[in-house]
Amino acid sequence: MIFQSNRHKQIFEAERLNLRKPGKKALAVLYLLTADKALWQKTKPFLTDNGKVDLKGVHLGAISTDGYALWKAAKEIQTGEKQISLYELADNGVVSDNAFRLIVKAVTIARYGTAILNNTEVRYA
Repeated sequence: MIFQSNRHKQIFEAERLNLRKPGKKALAVLYLLTADKALWQKTKPFLTDNGKVDLKGVHLGAISTDGYALWKAAKEIQTGEKQISLYELADNGVVSDNAFRLIVKAVTIARYGTAILNNTEVRYA
């Protein structure tokens, strides 16, 4: 399953339609942010119409460990600045299996686009 739940898929698809020409990275960030209810509630007001997040405006406050891992991954995808290490990703005490799967899927979206969401074959150049 590409989405964490039907709720995740519904929110992602609805928000995706509201974006103006989002790039692959913007869709990957949206995928991560919409996967966690608390994270989405805190970041949604800071999402621009092109899919970028005003990172300085977001104040997470109390959020789950998984939500924080998704946030760090989203920031890294958007900015290209290191936020989460391979060591942290490999440590299931820091990043749960579920968060790890979501991050890997988001990285795949950032690289190949939404073809993976439609189970479309991705051809390598």
